[in-house]
Amino acid sequence: QGAQQASGKKRNDSQSLKTDDHEAKKPQQRELKIVSQQTVDIHILDKDYQVSCPLEEHNALMESAKKLDEQMRVIRNSGSVIGAERIAVMAALNLTYEISKLEIKLAAESSPSKLTLDLDKKVSAALQSFEESSTL
Repeated sequence: QGAQQASGKKRNDSQSLKTDDHEAKKPQQRELKIVSQQTVDIHILDKDYQVSCPLEEHNALMESAKKLDEQMRVIRNSGSVIGAERIAVMAALNLTYEISKLEIKLAAESSPSKLTLDLDKKVSAALQSFEESSTL
């Protein structure tokens, strides 16, 4: 979902209507999800862009544009990268790298640690031993 250029290009994602031959014969069974869109003006590295996005994603889009603008300005001001396209690519790489690090951290935090797994095995073994001794 997220942002879509306001140029009127068709989207080919979950908002698209997917049918097969069986569904095409029964149009009353198809469900069309209608999402209210709005055009948002964003400003990134001294340029204005019009972007279409769902109403409920407006704030996230604005925050994303702000972060991208900040990242691109840092890169431009460093003087090590010249040209808007190269600056945009470097900013995209930096932001994607940050996202990847957060995803790895989140995955590590949400998966059970070795200590937790060992403790679970010991508790299960103790409960099984207790159950066996109480049935004798």
